[in-house]
Amino acid sequence: ITGTMTANAFAGALTGNVTGNVTGTVSSIANLSTSNLSEGSNLYYTNARADARIASADTDDLSEGSSNLYHTSERVDDRVNALIVAGSNISKTYDDAAGTLTLASTQLTTEQVQDVVGAMFTSNTETRGSLTYDDTDGTIDLVVDDMTANTQLSTEAVQDIVGAMFTSNTETRIGATYEDGDGTIDLVVDDMTANTTYSAGTGLALSTTTFSLSHLGLEALADPDADRIFFWDDSAGAAKFLTLGTGLSITGTTLAGSALYTDSDARGAISVTDSGGDGSLAYNNSTGVITYTGPSAAEVRAHLSAGTGVTYSGGAISIGQAVATSSDVTFNDLTVSGDLIVSGDTTTVNTATLAVEDPLISMATGNNAADAVDIGFYGLYDTSG
Repeated sequence: ITGTMTANAFAGALTGNVTGNVTGTVSSIANLSTSNLSEGSNLYYTNARADARIASADTDDLSEGSSNLYHTSERVDDRVNALIVAGSNISKTYDDAAGTLTLASTQLTTEQVQDVVGAMFTSNTETRGSLTYDDTDGTIDLVVDDMTANTQLSTEAVQDIVGAMFTSNTETRIGATYEDGDGTIDLVVDDMTANTTYSAGTGLALSTTTFSLSHLGLEALADPDADRIFFWDDSAGAAKFLTLGTGLSITGTTLAGSALYTDSDARGAISVTDSGGDGSLAYNNSTGVITYTGPSAAEVRAHLSAGTGVTYSGGAISIGQAVATSSDVTFNDLTVSGDLIVSGDTTTVNTATLAVEDPLISMATGNNAADAVDIGFYGLYDTSG
């Protein structure tokens, strides 16, 4: 059927595809889903749309119920104020505008304190005395009974007390009987030989009524007749006396030792290091001898060299002329900063000019009263005459 069909009623089955508009009431669209319908303004439900809608809302978007009310500071303040009830000597003040709750204690008056203390005394049970609280002046009157009465126990009373302490007790292997007639207590010990059953513990042996050691090797130890250390030998599984080695001694509870240092130990503790240089240094730890060998002639000569005006060759140092005490020595210019002493018979000065700074020249300093040597200068004016 193609086109538009309008009818008040249609009887019979309509099979096939319908293209166009259907006006009227359709009894069922069970074979259709939202996938067959175009979405209008009334949007379909999806989980994403529901989550997004809920996430954008808060409690302001929900109407408050009648029982599960929202939290507000005012409601909490009112609730706390209602929960706290002021007791005796306690007051509370709730300031709704400021949101504060003030608790204060009220001090007791002197009269109230006196009444409390007085009640503590008068409500108590006293012995050989009485207490009376006077509320008018706030005092407590104490009255002690007559203490001159005899309060000492009689001998019979003491005996009865002590006797009851014995006879009312539980004894083992002994019996106690209080004789009230003569004021005595009879003690009867059971036969101690009746029960002779014993058992030996670890490390003990029992023979009839005699115990002896049976373990740890103690029974086999002989008196060392000296101060020794007693110890447990785990490898032998027995207790033994310690044998002291060389250099050890014991006196009472004091263990002493002396160090044994042999010549070999001393030689082994010494070492010598030759750090180089001329000569050599060596140590023999078998003999303990330290040997030092001085530098050779070649090593010494290697440290010497020639200088200004001095030559050195083959271990000999020399200058340009002989300088022995008996040699005649010739030098170039000579400057002497100290004193110059010339000994001999003749001093010859071969200079063109002799300059003497001192204005006085001392001559014939060796003359004495017996000398008749003249003093003077002489010279040659002309060698021909």
